[in-house]
Amino acid sequence: MVCREPGRECVASWPGKYESAWDSLVAGARQGEVSAAVVFLPDGTEHFGCHDEIPPEERLEGKCWCVPLYGEQKKWGCRWWSHWIANIETAVKHDAELQVFFFEGLTGQGKVSSFDTAGAEHLRREEVNSRRKGFMKSQQFKDAVEAGLNELSNEPRWDSSSPRSREVDRLFLTWLPAKDREFLQASEGLGNSQKAEVAWLERKGYSYTEVDVSTWLHVDDVSVPVARSLEPTPKAIGSQMGDLDAALECAEERLAVLRSLHDLSMEANAMMQLANLHIKDDNFEEAERLAKESHDLGKKDRNPRVQIDALLLQAQLLNTKVLEKPEDKAMKPFTDRAVRTVNEALQVAGKAENRGLRALVLFKRAETMVLAGRHQTGLRDVKEATGIFEEMDHYQALGRCLLLSGNIKHALGQEEAGAADVDRADFIAKEIGDQQLADEVQSFRKALEEKRLEKERAAQVQPLGRDSRVPFILGSAEVVMVLTELHTESAQFEDNEVIVGPALCVQLDSEEYENQCVSRN
Repeated sequence: MVCREPGRECVASWPGKYESAWDSLVAGARQGEVSAAVVFLPDGTEHFGCHDEIPPEERLEGKCWCVPLYGEQKKWGCRWWSHWIANIETAVKHDAELQVFFFEGLTGQGKVSSFDTAGAEHLRREEVNSRRKGFMKSQQFKDAVEAGLNELSNEPRWDSSSPRSREVDRLFLTWLPAKDREFLQASEGLGNSQKAEVAWLERKGYSYTEVDVSTWLHVDDVSVPVARSLEPTPKAIGSQMGDLDAALECAEERLAVLRSLHDLSMEANAMMQLANLHIKDDNFEEAERLAKESHDLGKKDRNPRVQIDALLLQAQLLNTKVLEKPEDKAMKPFTDRAVRTVNEALQVAGKAENRGLRALVLFKRAETMVLAGRHQTGLRDVKEATGIFEEMDHYQALGRCLLLSGNIKHALGQEEAGAADVDRADFIAKEIGDQQLADEVQSFRKALEEKRLEKERAAQVQPLGRDSRVPFILGSAEVVMVLTELHTESAQFEDNEVIVGPALCVQLDSEEYENQCVSRN
């Protein structure tokens, strides 16, 4: 039921495999506590199996909505889709904040290229998954059974999977050809119907908030009250609880319960959420400890994604340390550790034979390389990542790669090529309706303009005497996004006066001033 209260949060899309949390959500909707546009029509209900024609003004092919949704007619029908569209229109009319819930730990992932390709992509997923019958007859599967596969528990958890089903899924992916494996892995994050729902919201230009479904999973698998809007997953708990201390307490309680379930990957993901909350609390030491422990759990569980996420968080913490004093030589050990950490993440991605993960790590390594002053290496990394994301039609990631590439090229003096990359990132942001990317592009362009004006002011130099507060070039560090553009400008000396451009402003006494001038000469 969609609440007509202006500005209310509204669940626009929900992953059906989280059944217990869904039951709680429905109960909340019936009591008026939750606004939800989601529609499920179970077998045996009045509208199950009914089909609705596509309105001519939509200019879509197909006898009914099943075709653009699934590529062909389905026995359950598409009447649910008509009801869902009506609910969404009601929510939008009342300025609701639309929320799309993603699989736990996979926020923002699993989208189709566009609504026009949703049906074709659904058919391809069905075709690839249909090969499971062949896999079950393979020697690889027989070997797994002999090794004790059937001894694993079939007891389902809140996402409807069991230890045995997860291991079968993992083995099936390794059995598939690389291209099909990568396609299925890239599809994780949203349910089948959700993919069409999200693509429809983007087609209509309706903004929505991406939410990790874990914000609805309480420690005992009972949903918590309405999840508030968020950007990355860790912020969800904080905004939902309204207080960082309470969020930390909730996350620690959840971690304690997950430890008792003996699911290493779930425990590791909970640690990562807690680590991110500690970062918000400026407790970097505890965040690093949790990230390292999460990495170890991912390694034990042979989960490359968990390992990579943990390694990248460790690198982020090191980069944050470097950004405090980017040109201080004492920061070099931290920079070196960050580089080694992202290199380890790249090795894990290589062993997983997952090009999507490789591209993600390359993107993050490019940022780290720039902080280390290795711009050319960073440019090569982001170029490869751009190519992979383009092949995968992952436009959100592609747009951010292009923005990063443009940033690095500007730092290297390749301004024309850099501007072209930024322009393309801006075009992608507008095409797919990615407002966050559009804002990042605008911020970057604003920073470039400020830099240009700063250089113009620097050209209007004036001599300054001793014992003055002077803008002395110590090598300025201009941070745009997560990047650092390192450069040093030359000071000019005339007699006993120093002429400099704008940069870091420091107070020099006579002796310090004398020493700086000598060192510059």
